[in-house]
Amino acid sequence: MSSPLNKKGLVLALPTLVLMIFAFSITSFAGEANQNKIAPNDGQSHEFTVNLQVNEMEPYAGIQFKLALSDANNLSYTFSMSPAVSQKGAVLYKTGEDPNYFGFWCDKNIFSGNLNVGTMTVTYSGNAPQTLTITEMMIVRVNESTKTSGGTIAPPPLETISFSRAGSAKTYTVTFALAGGARTGGGELVQTVAEGGSAVAPEVTRSGYSLGGWDRAFTNVQSDLTVTARWTGGGNPGGNSGGSTSDPNLQPVVKGFPFEDVNEDDWFYDNVVYVYENNLMNGTAETVFSPKANLTRGMIVTILGRQNGADESEYPTCSFSDVDDDQYYAPYIEWGRQNDIVLGVGDNKFEPGRPVTRQELAAILQRYTGFAGFTLPETRSYSQFLDENRIADYAKDAVKMLFSAGVINGRTGNIFDPQNTATRAEAAAMIHRYLAAAGV
Repeated sequence: MSSPLNKKGLVLALPTLVLMIFAFSITSFAGEANQNKIAPNDGQSHEFTVNLQVNEMEPYAGIQFKLALSDANNLSYTFSMSPAVSQKGAVLYKTGEDPNYFGFWCDKNIFSGNLNVGTMTVTYSGNAPQTLTITEMMIVRVNESTKTSGGTIAPPPLETISFSRAGSAKTYTVTFALAGGARTGGGELVQTVAEGGSAVAPEVTRSGYSLGGWDRAFTNVQSDLTVTARWTGGGNPGGNSGGSTSDPNLQPVVKGFPFEDVNEDDWFYDNVVYVYENNLMNGTAETVFSPKANLTRGMIVTILGRQNGADESEYPTCSFSDVDDDQYYAPYIEWGRQNDIVLGVGDNKFEPGRPVTRQELAAILQRYTGFAGFTLPETRSYSQFLDENRIADYAKDAVKMLFSAGVINGRTGNIFDPQNTATRAEAAAMIHRYLAAAGV
């Protein structure tokens, strides 16, 4: 982030129509309990005004914010400094390199305490629900030579505000992860739940284990959730039916889980347990999973081949010229090729060691869905990503299918980032969600 002293000032006009006003304090997270803003169901554009207030006891020279908009075509904003700020000689700026960075600065330390720094007016149009997230807020300070020296950046996300039409029910996806168990009845593994509603627990079983409950409540749902079964060993081999409450401190008993770089408080812990226990992914070493390492093209085909129960002995040689038959992934790549699950990259090559891109991963999972005879549910509607035109034609339908099923998500700013890569931890989570959505 470059210094505000190098930015060109741009004053943004405040529209005159104000339909709703709410305020919050960035540093103390104070504000209205309900940040869901509802426009009349008339198909017209409407404006909502946000008063940005900062409580900072140490003197500062200015403030800058960064926003993420879910849909820049139907959600826009302007910002105006408050009179209390402008009267102190502050200069408003908006960067050219990132249109969603904005703020103000002054060449002296003159601001401190609880201050209303400005007004952001948000225009909402379209019919689909949208969100605006303040992902970053930075206190800009001044050094002895009156030049900015950066400051403290608060951890994201700071605040998310949702916008929707009156009468359009907001829904969320609740996914039940069975951590090695199997569903025998009850609720589906992937459910669409209205805001404030409750999911229905599936009935589950796991040989040699008893169900100790679930890792989180799924009543009064306010966001997308993944709810994971908690198992204890040595109990009734048949298991129990699931309930809706549990001791959140009850940890699963994972016999022989070897990875020292995967901890119980990691967001991907249950996903790695699942892929390991189901022999879908191994470590990169005996006690190392390497969750932050990239997933390669050879790895993803191996995962799917193991899930399908492919017999390695039936594929002793691989027909791609750059795949060594002695490598662990060789028989699975040949299995994938013969069943039209994977394609080469040209010139009879596969590039097994190259990190798989997000759009390649989507396309491979789509082909595997057809091969395995899976049916994925449509749990949410698909709205185009801001970088939709960067998704290759061969992957567009795959991205739509997997997003609608709750298997893949976009990244900050409503982008899909098709040519970026996935880590092994992300892959474990995606495979877990994918198989849960398929009812496996």
